[in-house]
Amino acid sequence: MDYQGNYFPEDEDERSSVTYKRVKGVFKWAMYGISFVVYALLFYLIFVNRDRPLLEKNYMHAVDGYTDVDFSAAELLRINPREFMNEDGSLQVYNVDYAPEAGLLELGVRFNANKITGGDKGDVLEYRLEDSDGNVYKAVHKVTDSGGRYGFARVCFEGLKIDLSSNDLEIEKLLSAQAREATKEDPRDYREYLEQLKSGYARASDRKYTLKVYFASEDNEKQPIHEFIIYDNQAVFYKTDYNKG
Repeated sequence: MDYQGNYFPEDEDERSSVTYKRVKGVFKWAMYGISFVVYALLFYLIFVNRDRPLLEKNYMHAVDGYTDVDFSAAELLRINPREFMNEDGSLQVYNVDYAPEAGLLELGVRFNANKITGGDKGDVLEYRLEDSDGNVYKAVHKVTDSGGRYGFARVCFEGLKIDLSSNDLEIEKLLSAQAREATKEDPRDYREYLEQLKSGYARASDRKYTLKVYFASEDNEKQPIHEFIIYDNQAVFYKTDYNKG
């Protein structure tokens, strides 16, 4: 420092300053590089493990005997099962669609191959649909795919005649409308009258439909990997559009 207060750094200070800037720059770009690799890896994992489009598609038009049916013009119902996955989420059911006129039911399945099949993501599972009366419905079409740690399938069964009029929610709507009409002069009697209608209503069917998933190499009389109640009288259903695969 001179007599005017000006500071002149020594050569050693200058070298230290330059070294610090270089180290700081290297560290900064190293952090950028690490962040890029981490984000790239995350995006890759998300991409390879994403659900396959077949879970959202419908393939009823490809079933033998139904290739000439215009399912886009027919009624198609989406059923929401009360149970759609097993305990640890390694086996899941997606988008259960029912075509009443054709008697076809189609559903998607996703399984974690690491947990279910020892890493095999191929066509290694079998699917059987049964009802509570002992009827077994044949799987007449299946499309499979895989990605990441998951295997995917879209399976169609034929021969179903689900009595939707026996659904508790539909019965509730029907009897509520009747009770409102009968008690419109005095709405205070609505609840009591509705309960009377319910107590005297004879449900046509209590049949439920269960999907059983097995290893393809094993006898289907053995214990299934898991069972899903696909439809019973408390299942929610609504109209949906045909999404041709």
